[in-house]
Amino acid sequence: MAALTHETPPSRWLLLIALSAFAIIMLPRQFHVTVVENRTPRELKLAGILMPIYLIAINIFVLPAAIAGVLMFGGSGDADLYVLSLPLEAGSGFVSLLTFIGGFSAATAMVIVASVALAIMVSNDMVLPIFLRQKLLGRPSQREDFAKTLLHIRRTAIFGVLLLGYVYFRSADNTTGLAKIGLLSFTAIAQIAPAMFGGLIWRRANARGAIAGLTIGFLVWAYLLFLPSLGAEDHSWIASAVLGFLLPGLSMFEPQYADPLVNATIFSLLVNTLAFVIGSLSRNPRPVERIQSAIFIKRQPRSNSATRGWKTSVAVGDLKAAAGALPVDRARLAALRQEIGSRPVWLAASTHQGDDAALNAKGLAALKAFGAPLSVVWLDSRDPRFSPAAAMKRGVPSTPFVPSAPSMATLSLSHTKMSPESGSKNTLPKEMSR
Repeated sequence: MAALTHETPPSRWLLLIALSAFAIIMLPRQFHVTVVENRTPRELKLAGILMPIYLIAINIFVLPAAIAGVLMFGGSGDADLYVLSLPLEAGSGFVSLLTFIGGFSAATAMVIVASVALAIMVSNDMVLPIFLRQKLLGRPSQREDFAKTLLHIRRTAIFGVLLLGYVYFRSADNTTGLAKIGLLSFTAIAQIAPAMFGGLIWRRANARGAIAGLTIGFLVWAYLLFLPSLGAEDHSWIASAVLGFLLPGLSMFEPQYADPLVNATIFSLLVNTLAFVIGSLSRNPRPVERIQSAIFIKRQPRSNSATRGWKTSVAVGDLKAAAGALPVDRARLAALRQEIGSRPVWLAASTHQGDDAALNAKGLAALKAFGAPLSVVWLDSRDPRFSPAAAMKRGVPSTPFVPSAPSMATLSLSHTKMSPESGSKNTLPKEMSR
C-alpha cells in the first residue's frame, strides 16, 4: 500500500508542529478556554494536568482507524469519514450512529466556543471603541440600557460568524478535506506570530509595524492559499520561485519537490516579518508603546521580590507624555497669572540634596541677565521647609500655588518676586542660599 509506505517530508512535519503550536496560543477558542475560563490558579493547575491526558485520549484511536481505513478502502474515499465508513462496512450501523452523534456534539461544541469567543472579541475590540469615540454612551439612559445593546451586538456577531462559515462551506472546493481547511486556518492565525513574539522580545516594535506585517501577511496568505481553496488558480509557485532565489540549493523549493502549503506559509511569514521590522523602524515607539513593551522586556533580571519584578526603565518624559494633565485649582492659577503678569518666569525645582546652592547661583545669574523684575516659582518635592508658608515666615514675598491633585500633595510650590535691587542671597530662603 502506497499510503502506508508514504514518507512525509521533514519540512512538512516541522511546519505542522509550528502551526499547531501557534494555533494553541492564538486561536480565539483556545484563548477563550485557556485564559477566559481559567479564573483561578487551581483551575489552571488542573487544566495543566487534564489537557495532556485529553490530547492523548482523543488521539489514541486515530492511527488504528486511519490504518484500518487504508487497508479496507485501499486509500480511496474521504479519510475524514473513515470512523463512520468502517462500522458501516462491518455491518454495525449502531456503532456508526454513536460515532456520528459523538462527532456531531464535539463539532457543535467547537463551533459554539469559537463563535462566542469571536463575538466577545468583536464587541470589545471593534464595536465598543467606536461607541466610546463617538460618545454614544453619553446620556445616563443609554448607559443604563447598554447591557442590552451589548447583548444584541454579540448575538449579531455570532450570527455573522456562523453565516461567514456557511458561505465559505458553500463556496469552497468540495474535494477539500477537513484537515486541509484546518491547516488553512492555522496558517492564517500564524500571521499574528511575528507581531506577537516581536512585541515580546523587541523594544522598538510598535503598532505601525504590527499593522503593516499583519496586512501584508494576510494578503499573501489570501492570494496563495485562501483563493485557491475557493477554486481560483493556484499561484503557490510564486512562493517557491522567490524562496528558491533567496535560498538557493534547497531541494524543498524546487518545482518537483515543492509543497504548496509549506512554501506559501514560509513566504507569507517571511514577508510578514520583514514588513513588521521595516514598519517598526519607520518611526520611534510612542510613549504608550514604550510603557507597554517595558512591562514585558526588562533590562534587569527578575528580582525575588514580587514588587521589584514589575519595575521598568521607562523615562519620566514618557510617563508625562502618556499621562493627562493634572487637575489644578483654577482660582489659584488665575491669581498666579495675574500676579506674574508679563514678567519672565524662572522655575526652580529642587529634588536632591545639593541642589540648593546651584539654584541660588542660577537664580541670581538669571536675575542679573534679565535686568528686570523676575518671577520665581519654587518647586520642592522632598523638604517641607520650602513650603509657601515657610517662605513667607522668612520675609520672602510669595504667592502660594499648590495643585489640587492628591498625588501632588507632597509638592511645595510658591511664587516669589525678585528684582535687581533685591537680588541677593538673602532674597532666597535660607535653606536655598547655603
